[in-house]
Amino acid sequence: MFSLTTYPYPTSKSVKEILISSLAAGALVYLFLIIFQPFGTENFHHPYKYLILFPYTIIFGAAFFVSNLLAYRFQDWNITSELLKTIVILFLGSILSYFYNSLFISHVPLSFENYGYMFLYSLAVGIPISTIYILSRFIYLKNTHQNIAENLAPKLIDNPLHSTKTSLAISVNNTELMISESDFLCVQSMENYCTLYYLDNNTVKKYGSE
Repeated sequence: MFSLTTYPYPTSKSVKEILISSLAAGALVYLFLIIFQPFGTENFHHPYKYLILFPYTIIFGAAFFVSNLLAYRFQDWNITSELLKTIVILFLGSILSYFYNSLFISHVPLSFENYGYMFLYSLAVGIPISTIYILSRFIYLKNTHQNIAENLAPKLIDNPLHSTKTSLAISVNNTELMISESDFLCVQSMENYCTLYYLDNNTVKKYGSE
């Protein structure tokens, strides 16, 4: 049975993309704070209020950046892995935010109780922002990888690796698909679900089965 949690999540191999997306996530946190001013922020009066809130952009942007760099090293990545990474980001961001708030803004004694409140605040702000981040980055990276595959396909056609034509017979659910070996691209496997990518009249097509 297909499970969403094991569905592959595309990863980025570009440090530039990781940096830009992390800064964007941090900027969303800052915009959320200055627009909605939650958790008593509206009662905080200071001539440099918005400047004081800006470090939260750096804090959460750094948390996203470090976590994405660590995920950069993994080959197999799925929705579950991305959700666990998001929890780590929120946990790391809440710790840094707690120390910044306690030492430079509120000037309150350090305690686990006060950190508990900061962790809940971080969840309330981070969950909707992380949802936007995960969905938008998934769409962007998926389209990027798909465009790379489609751009690579014509090159494989123009520069065949083998001059000898060999046919592949693929039987699934009493259905047999015959394709040339030179038209075969790759197979993506997810639990008990497989997707075959091949060329048909110079067009990338896919054939799925369970």
